[in-house]
Amino acid sequence: KVIYTITILNVDDEDEENKCHEILRLCREYILGLSIELERRKLPTLDVKRNLELAAYFTRAQLQPPHKLNALQVAMTQSFKNKNYASASYFAEELLKISNSGPRAEQATKLKNKADTIANDAIEINFDPYAEFDICCGSFTPIYKGEPSIKEALVGATYKPEFKGKLCNITDITAIGVPSSGLRIKG
Repeated sequence: KVIYTITILNVDDEDEENKCHEILRLCREYILGLSIELERRKLPTLDVKRNLELAAYFTRAQLQPPHKLNALQVAMTQSFKNKNYASASYFAEELLKISNSGPRAEQATKLKNKADTIANDAIEINFDPYAEFDICCGSFTPIYKGEPSIKEALVGATYKPEFKGKLCNITDITAIGVPSSGLRIKG
């Protein structure tokens, strides 16, 4: 509803327009992140590789720190549970960068210490935590820097080229990769 409301606004100055663009970016990131997590939860328990990938991709959504902690905790615990110790250690370290005290931090520290003694992954996943990439909002897979991609104009959702012309999963009202002027709300 926030996205739809912003599309019909008329604001008076550039600061208000920039704030609206920032809200749209935040909406995109939350819808993407939660869509990834819902997709992960629908997976059959035997699809461990995809489960680990989606948990990892959820951590890349640009959420507010308290919500990012949730994504990191899911990725950390899923990785550890499935013997992806190097990945679990990475997610624990990222969690500790946001929160270094309290029960979550204590759990992350213990898990990281244990995972570091093994330091390998049992299941290879398509996730490089040190590479620059966007998540395709259609396939929930990475689009690494330099790979072809297309954007949706209203919220800037990124997609792989095969999604061109389809309805955006984030907005449900815009087409992917079609020419447009984008949002114009300043009067």
